[in-house]
Amino acid sequence: MQLNLVNSADFGIKGVNYYWTRKERYNISEQELRAVGVTDGDAYINKSLIDPLQTANIKFKELGYEIIIKDGYRSPELYQLIQKKRYETQGKEET
Repeated sequence: MQLNLVNSADFGIKGVNYYWTRKERYNISEQELRAVGVTDGDAYINKSLIDPLQTANIKFKELGYEIIIKDGYRSPELYQLIQKKRYETQGKEET
C-alpha cells in the first residue's frame, strides 16, 4: 500500500498533529515522535484527499467556516509509542 502522504498546509488546508501538540500530556519527546515518523506539528494526509478537501473548504469559507484537520496519518509505530506511554503514565488497566 502506497501512502503518498502530503502536508495539508502545502495545499492551503490547515492542519495540526494531535500528538505533537500534546507532547507534555503524553510525556513524549520530539525525539521519540521523530523516531516513529512524526517530524513536526503539521497534519499529513493522503494526497488523494486534497482535491475533495479543497473543494469542500471553498464552500465552507463562503459560509464563514474553514476546515482544520486535527490529525492525519498515524503509523503503527506511533500507536505503539502512545500505548507504551499511556501504560507508563496511567497503567495498563486504566489504559
